[in-house]
Amino acid sequence: MMPLTSSEIEHIAQESARKAVRELLLTMGVDTSDPKAVIRMQKNIAHIDSWREASETMRNHGLKVAVGIIVSGVLGAVYMLFQRGGH
Repeated sequence: MMPLTSSEIEHIAQESARKAVRELLLTMGVDTSDPKAVIRMQKNIAHIDSWREASETMRNHGLKVAVGIIVSGVLGAVYMLFQRGGH
């Protein structure tokens, strides 16, 4: 038996990878032979990504608001202490 050439090995690897990806997507419910199903999956992933980004933005803004409220409360308490004459 003759050893495989590098192009034959590459071809086998590519076909194996294609088959594995197809089987994985089928397991996830995506029929790769239907372009509409593939596009729907791409849109779903894009939607999930936008939700993740929005969630991160909301968390960052929420943290800033919480810090602002705490700082305002501390400054208000200090101001009230000075208004009472420090007693």
